[in-house]
Amino acid sequence: MLPTKEEAEAEARRIAASIALGAPLAARAIKELLWTNGGTAQEEGYRRAFEALTRVQASEDAREGPRAFAEKRSPRWTGR
Repeated sequence: MLPTKEEAEAEARRIAASIALGAPLAARAIKELLWTNGGTAQEEGYRRAFEALTRVQASEDAREGPRAFAEKRSPRWTGR
């Protein structure tokens, strides 16, 4: 059974709120990949994804996430 329009919108809002709590650099990288990888060769898509992963892993936010988890607090994302 398909969800109603209201149920689908509520689920979309729940997912969006969850994404908004995450690191902005990671969300931005995923959004960029989704917009740019359509129609590209698989090898090119993997190359772009690896480049994005490398950028995100080298960020301050990549260190903040595990630090916040270890300190049992919410992360303070800087987008850097």
